[in-house]
Amino acid sequence: MPRLSDLLPYDCSKKVCADLKNGLQEIHLLLSKLLAANEKFLNGEFESFDSLVGENGCHIRALKVAILAGNGSLDLERLNSQVKKAISKIDTLLEEKTINLLSQLKVSLREIMDQECLDLILTNDELFLFKAYLLTEVKHKMYSEDSLLGICKSSPENLIAMTPQVSMMFAKKLTDKLRSMLAESSVRFVREVAECQDIQTMISDQFSYLHFSKLACTPLFWTLKAILQKVHQEGIPIVLHVKYTMQDEDKKYKTTGHEYLLFKPEESERLFALTEFKEEDLHKPAFVIQGISLCEKPNNWKKSLEDLSLMDVILANCAAHRQYPNADKDEEIDRIQHPEYERYKALAHKRGFSLNNPSSFLIQHIYPSQPKRFFARA
Repeated sequence: MPRLSDLLPYDCSKKVCADLKNGLQEIHLLLSKLLAANEKFLNGEFESFDSLVGENGCHIRALKVAILAGNGSLDLERLNSQVKKAISKIDTLLEEKTINLLSQLKVSLREIMDQECLDLILTNDELFLFKAYLLTEVKHKMYSEDSLLGICKSSPENLIAMTPQVSMMFAKKLTDKLRSMLAESSVRFVREVAECQDIQTMISDQFSYLHFSKLACTPLFWTLKAILQKVHQEGIPIVLHVKYTMQDEDKKYKTTGHEYLLFKPEESERLFALTEFKEEDLHKPAFVIQGISLCEKPNNWKKSLEDLSLMDVILANCAAHRQYPNADKDEEIDRIQHPEYERYKALAHKRGFSLNNPSSFLIQHIYPSQPKRFFARA
């Protein structure tokens, strides 16, 4: 079973003398963040787990979080009780006389964690959720009127904003390790849920690579196809957040309005039906797809749904998007000439689901949430 110390970017046994205090403060920070993460999840604030990893895998985390929120498999109240006890113990250990004595005796952080039961055991799902939360904390969104795509950057300093005793170096190293760990966990998860042979082949090691030599990636089209099939299988609703956008005379993009559409899985053919929301839908975990529609008349793009399914709209977007964070890697996919992929790519450019032609709907981001965030109560 994974432990809290698995997240640390160093060997706990080497944290002795003056470094012991630093190590305890860093463990204290992680425990405090774990408590905050659990409370956010229990309160249904699933957007707090919309992590910035850097490998185009937001849709994987959106599904994982929605599944965990819907199946009730996590016992976070139990975990919170353990976290609070551990925090109290560290507060005592950090008292001046105690920490000075431990430092003089050259007791290591590993020894302290073992003796005081500070190295909490987490389930794989609890650890996944915590990693996603921490990497959402470091996310800094940047808005640009010159681009249709959202821009985010990693700001590790966010992790230590309220704890100046923890160093920036620790925050940076922790963030780097979390990104690598969550990317690997995400790929492992999508491979577990993939059902058909074609998808399994296309997200296998043969078509995967390590972005920046540390972030595991799989091609977007087949990854999201596997995700959508699982969304349907789990009965998770999809919220389409449409941002109606126009380009002014200075070539700047302006949002002119918003619309939210609720789709529910149908029983057959793996399709999703556009439906009116009901009170019972408001608190369910949802798979939110945010995008823009660059059209003169807001209702025009919805005509696409008259002869295309929601799956078609999403997969067309994915086919026209770069398949990997490094677009140069797409050549490997293009060489295959996969019929379905090529068909959806052509559809995207023709019907307005691509960056070159965003006249219908261009996906910007996918994240977990609840319908109540978008729809007024009945």
